Amino acid sequence: MDRPAPSYAATVAHRLTFVLLVLSLFIAVALTVQGLGGDRDDVTFDAKAQLNDKLLPKGVYPTGEQRTGIVIEDPSGREQRLALAIDLLPLLLWIAVLWFMRGIARSVRDGDPFIAPNVRRLRAIGGLLILGTIAVAFADDALQHELLAAYRGTSLKDPGLNSADGDFPEYALLCGLGVLVLAQVFAHGVRLREDVDATI
Repeated sequence: MDRPAPSYAATVAHRLTFVLLVLSLFIAVALTVQGLGGDRDDVTFDAKAQLNDKLLPKGVYPTGEQRTGIVIEDPSGREQRLALAIDLLPLLLWIAVLWFMRGIARSVRDGDPFIAPNVRRLRAIGGLLILGTIAVAFADDALQHELLAAYRGTSLKDPGLNSADGDFPEYALLCGLGVLVLAQVFAHGVRLREDVDATI
């Protein structure tokens, strides 16, 4: 049976995933070269710090440490490598997801989406969005903790900086669950197709 000509939307989706994949790989390589080469002028990250009571209006007091952006000028090699790992981990997860999405988009462009490889690709994407996101979140917290080690306070008068609580990516877990459900739908479609082909 002849396959239908690829639709414009399917072709655009395939090209877009390819462009995003190449762009993401380029950014990852550029970050790696910059981080390992020691060419970064500063390192930016989130941390918690005490607000200065004297800067607040009279009768207004902070309830605790506040999350803020911190910039380290002239970071050491170790700080640059830690910052590189913080930047690369979510990017590598994104690249892995794009890799599998490109395979799915290619099969859609070719007019043959209900195939067993797409079931495996969808399951891989779902696993990455759930397990990969959790792993990246924990690794990011650990790396942030190490990056802040030299800037922690030594006393109540000098509280220094503390690690900012990471935002747990509930949306990614929900998306991962949805992709796993979609994988089961595709698996059912593959079985139906095999049954139809067997009767012809």
